[in-house]
Amino acid sequence: MNDVLVDDPTLMADQFVSAFASVFITEHLPNPFPHQTCPETISTVVFFPSDVKTQLLSLKTDSAMGPDNLHPRMLKECASQLAYPLYLIFRSSLSLGYVPAKWKVSHVTPIYKKGSRCDPLNYRPISLTPIPCKSLERLVSKALFGFLQDNLILDDSQHGFRAERAVSDQLILTYNLVTLWYDQGSTVNLILFDFVKAFDRVHHQTLLDKLQSVGISGNLLQWIKSFLLDRSMRVSVGGSLSNNVPITSGVPQGSVWDPYYF
Repeated sequence: MNDVLVDDPTLMADQFVSAFASVFITEHLPNPFPHQTCPETISTVVFFPSDVKTQLLSLKTDSAMGPDNLHPRMLKECASQLAYPLYLIFRSSLSLGYVPAKWKVSHVTPIYKKGSRCDPLNYRPISLTPIPCKSLERLVSKALFGFLQDNLILDDSQHGFRAERAVSDQLILTYNLVTLWYDQGSTVNLILFDFVKAFDRVHHQTLLDKLQSVGISGNLLQWIKSFLLDRSMRVSVGGSLSNNVPITSGVPQGSVWDPYYF
C-alpha cells in the first residue's frame, strides 16, 4: 500500500478489493442494436417445485458457502422441505423482476496466478455467491438457453460454453480450413484478438440492449437487469473482509450465467 508492504489481513483485503474494482468501467460507448432481430420472444420462465427440488439435490456438498452462510449440504439434505418455500421465493423474484440485494453480494478470494506476489492484479478473483440464487439462475439459464437454441440465435461458429461442443472443435475446424486453403495455393492470414479483462468490462446497458434485441423481454428482462445492476463485492483474506465496493461493469463472476452473458 503506497509502495509499502502490508501484512495485516484487513489492509490486504482492502488493497485487493481496490485493485479488482479498478478494472471496471462506467462509460457507455454507443453500440446500437436493432430493436428486435428475433420474431419470437421470451418474457417469463416456467418451473415447478419439483424442478427446485432437483436443483437442490444436485448441489455438491463439498462446495463452499456463499455470503449468506447457507451450506450446500443443509440445502441438499433438506431439499424436500425447502423446495416449495424456495419455489415461492423464486417465482416472486421473477414475477416482480427483482433480485434481493443480499443475493447480489459476492465474497471474493484472491488466487495467485503469476508474476510478482506483491501485485494484487496478479491474483485471480474467485467469487462466491449465494447458493439459492445460483439455483434460480440454473432454472433461468435452462429456459434462456433453450430459447436461444430453438430460435437459432446463437451463431453456429460459437463453440465455447455450449453443450456437446468444445473449443477444441473450433481449433479443428480452423485447422481444416487453413490446410484446405493452403493446399489450394492461397495465402492465409490469421488475426487473433485477446481482450484484457473482457469479462470484467462488459457494459451492463449494452448487454441488456443486446438481450432485448434477441427477444428477451418483459419481467424476465427486468429480472436480468436487477440481477446485473447494483452488485457489490468484498474480498476475504485470512478471515478478514474488505470494505464493500460496487461492481459497475462486467458479467457477474461466480454466477451460473456469466459465460453465457459474455
